[in-house]
Amino acid sequence: MGKGSFVHLYLTDDGSTDDSLAICRRYASKHSNITVLSQSNAGPSAARNSALAIAQEEYITFLDADDEIEPGTLQKNLEWLQAHPDVDALFYPIQSVHFDGSVTQKVAYTETAVLSKEDAWEKWCCGDKNLPGYFGGKIYARKLFEGLKIPEHLRFAEDMYLLSDLLAQTNKICMSPYGNYRYYERENAATQTPWTESKASNIGEAYFHRWEVAVQLQLSDAGTVNAWRLALAEVVAERKKFPDILAKELDALKSMRPTWAQLLRKLVLRQALGSLLLLFKSR
Repeated sequence: MGKGSFVHLYLTDDGSTDDSLAICRRYASKHSNITVLSQSNAGPSAARNSALAIAQEEYITFLDADDEIEPGTLQKNLEWLQAHPDVDALFYPIQSVHFDGSVTQKVAYTETAVLSKEDAWEKWCCGDKNLPGYFGGKIYARKLFEGLKIPEHLRFAEDMYLLSDLLAQTNKICMSPYGNYRYYERENAATQTPWTESKASNIGEAYFHRWEVAVQLQLSDAGTVNAWRLALAEVVAERKKFPDILAKELDALKSMRPTWAQLLRKLVLRQALGSLLLLFKSR
């Protein structure tokens, strides 16, 4: 592994039908810092959870099979984290490599910036593009994952869902200008699949969970309402049946006692419906 030997790789084969597992095992036989796991087509969340369950390293990062991390990225950012033990999550730049080979810088930071949990949540709840809701381009202290798992029932937005829980446990986060995570566009990627009610429901659940965590922390209620409005606007802009999801949430509320948190939930739904009306009026 050369200069990358400071990293331990956990490679999870998720029921592949090609030679992927054999290739992984061949590399593992040559390098002591590679651990190979195998499961029967349980999905990417289960694959990541199986690695998280046995990882013992101080920091965790994720890399999809089709993507890559620019050389030097991990070493530079890990050195910074180790010199700043009060920071337990680091976000670094992200590039998109398109089908034609062109590259777009999706996330870039001009300088190193450290945010408190409160400031990070303000940005996270308001959909700040500098805090994207996917696993790539981030390094986390392993302690943040204690007691947490990636939700395996979600096929979409499971990363956004868990990030709310992770950010809730951070002390500080860093936005680092060093390196790049390179995301390669692919036809079968979740972001490229057709919009369905199931996909809309998964994304809606992730946004709603963000709001629930904010209420528990007593942080950024107004910001979370804005995030919910943004989520609704995104779905309705795709001309999908998101109002059906809202109707189901309202039906569920009828059987609940009107606690303060539930009243806030109703406020979120009212704001979401307001966004819906505004969108239709603007057409």
